[in-house]
Amino acid sequence: MKEEVYDSLKKKLEEQFTWPQVYMFKFIIPADN
Repeated sequence: MKEEVYDSLKKKLEEQFTWPQVYMFKFIIPADN
């Protein structure tokens, strides 16, 4: 389920932002290992 959340978040970000650009946010995503 977590991957679905990240995928939907990524999709929303890609729709709203053009890359690369200055980041207005910071994510801390736990590693799988």
